[in-house]
Amino acid sequence: MNQFFIFLLGLLFMPFMGFSQKTDNSWSIDACFGGTNPVKPYSPGYWSNTVSFFHTSVGGRYMFNNKFGLKLDAGYDRVTNDIVGQNGNSLPFKSNYYRTSIQGVFDLGRIFTFENFSERVSLLFHVGGGLSVLTNKQQNLSDRMVNFLFGFTPQYKINERIAINIDASFIWHIYQQYTFDMTSNVYKRGFDGFIANATVGVNYYLGKNKKHYDWAFSPCYPDMRYLEDENSKLKIQNEELAKKLGDDDNDGVINYLDFELDTKPGELVDLKGRSLKNIDTDGDGINNFYDECPNEPGTIKLNGCPEKSKGNDNIADNTPKDGGKKDSIADNLINDSIKPYINKDYNFEAPEGYSSLTDIHFGKWQSEILSQEESVINEISSLLKANPDAKIIIAGHSDNVGDINRNIEISKKRANVVRNYLISKGVKPEKIEINFYGAGVPKFLNSTETGKYLNRRAEILIDYGKE
Repeated sequence: MNQFFIFLLGLLFMPFMGFSQKTDNSWSIDACFGGTNPVKPYSPGYWSNTVSFFHTSVGGRYMFNNKFGLKLDAGYDRVTNDIVGQNGNSLPFKSNYYRTSIQGVFDLGRIFTFENFSERVSLLFHVGGGLSVLTNKQQNLSDRMVNFLFGFTPQYKINERIAINIDASFIWHIYQQYTFDMTSNVYKRGFDGFIANATVGVNYYLGKNKKHYDWAFSPCYPDMRYLEDENSKLKIQNEELAKKLGDDDNDGVINYLDFELDTKPGELVDLKGRSLKNIDTDGDGINNFYDECPNEPGTIKLNGCPEKSKGNDNIADNTPKDGGKKDSIADNLINDSIKPYINKDYNFEAPEGYSSLTDIHFGKWQSEILSQEESVINEISSLLKANPDAKIIIAGHSDNVGDINRNIEISKKRANVVRNYLISKGVKPEKIEINFYGAGVPKFLNSTETGKYLNRRAEILIDYGKE
């Protein structure tokens, strides 16, 4: 028995002698005292106390880390006949029980992070096996057997060197040849003996470091797995945004504002990406780009306006006095780019944080929203509602026909009518600012009818707010 104990002790200690220095202590020793209950087997007429208050054990433990280690311990139990209460009629006997075992130790307190609710409470689980010896001096007998055991040890830390514990261990025997009273043999094969211990004890931690592995807490990181879902959502949103900001048909208008995503290469388009050949709201055969009355069927002679249109009074007669041919827009039905109409001296600077989004165009001396422009304004409404931090400036403009005051008034009306339309679609009024400039800031040349049409506009400037 002594040789086996020395062998187990060497087996436990030898592998760790060459380990490098650690920041937490690994070694501890413990001593326990409490009760024992040898449950079976007994000879007829013999039995023991339900709990006999004489069990003691000592042990040493080495922790590889704060979750797992090994323990070597030895214990003694005094087993006597029952002398308490109605069960005190057992025949007299006195046996001595010795046990040694090597066990794996699992620190459940660290595995399940008890430190989240208490840094002084822990729980060990130990399981293993060894040898047991049962002796009886009266019978001059001894019995050697193999033991298998497991148990639970709640711990409470007093300080960095000392912790108190309560242990409950359950031990089974293989090859137990005598009953605990040692007056008869046992013939049952397999697990033929059982004993339970309950103790109170103390741990003493060894080592030069401040803390033992029993109380070395692993870093508690928050669960960041939700970020994977957030990243996936952002990736999808970025892909959708990249699609909207792209220009699949290479017509110079981003997909988000492009109403014709399949424009043929080289096709001339307006600011909404629509082919200039495809827009004729009133069906009078005159493209809206040149139609001064795009909501009323008219004639080429009157630049797309009807004979009795209210706006006819403001249409200048372009017929030369010498009887030459009138320079009508019918002579210009476009196959050229709008670049020739751009005002090179245009130097309007958007307020800080704002950028131009699009233009809403109007008929001559008109402030009503054209039907073909409604879908564009609806898109702007959706954009503002989807971006809580976004805000816009609506800047009204006019061409240079007429006097200054009238042009300022019509530019103001154009800005306000777009504002009121957006509010009717659910856009908050505080997200919209109004400016109006009359004919003072021409983006295009007013020397042509095309340039005048493009200048009759409400320009949308947007600030997306937080990035």
